[in-house]
Amino acid sequence: MEKTIVIADDNLNYCNNLNYFFSHASPKIKIVGIAHTGLKTLELLNACNPNFLILDLNMPDKNGLEILNIIEENDNLDTKVIITSGEVPMLNRLNFIRSKKLLNIFVKPFDNSILYSAIQSATSNDLENIDVIIDSFLHKFTFNFTSQSYNYLFLVIKNLLYRPFVLNNAYKQIAIEQNVTPDNIKWGIEKLLSSMIRYTPKKVLLEYIPYTSSPSPKIFIFEIIKLTRKKLDSN
Repeated sequence: MEKTIVIADDNLNYCNNLNYFFSHASPKIKIVGIAHTGLKTLELLNACNPNFLILDLNMPDKNGLEILNIIEENDNLDTKVIITSGEVPMLNRLNFIRSKKLLNIFVKPFDNSILYSAIQSATSNDLENIDVIIDSFLHKFTFNFTSQSYNYLFLVIKNLLYRPFVLNNAYKQIAIEQNVTPDNIKWGIEKLLSSMIRYTPKKVLLEYIPYTSSPSPKIFIFEIIKLTRKKLDSN
């Protein structure tokens, strides 16, 4: 299902950056309008009724809080709002606002991939499907699925799915969650994947990782991520 987005921000470069990012992120995400003022934002909302509005708080004509209130009172708009702002005092005011339409708040600067993750999971069953899809791909290979290292591998792939591809950062994050050291995570995954490469038929390896029958842990993980994202986008 296609997800439509309106970007509302008075920073032209920021809008162009987001537009470029989402145009390459997924064929099922479409930017249907960009606004640099509050009034233009309302005009686009009424014309497009997008799934999402990425909204800056500091906007000319009408600020983001005023626009959020208008959306909240308009039952004809199905738009979910994601606030993106560096205006901390205005962000603090959001703590006193109860809104069914406010999906998330991101303080600038932030990584676009986190914004993408929020949008991907908000209007679909992606969060429910992700575990099943990752697990189904991993079960194409031959190795011990009951080991703790398999759990580490699964968590690392899931952690990196909509985030920048920095493998060591994923190891550190999972290590904190699992109360172990990053080296334990890395060692366990590398040992597990070494076993997988040894016992999985080469034909199967080449089917899912077509350019090498002896993938490194990094290549293996990123190829499974690529396959999972492709599968999610096709749902």
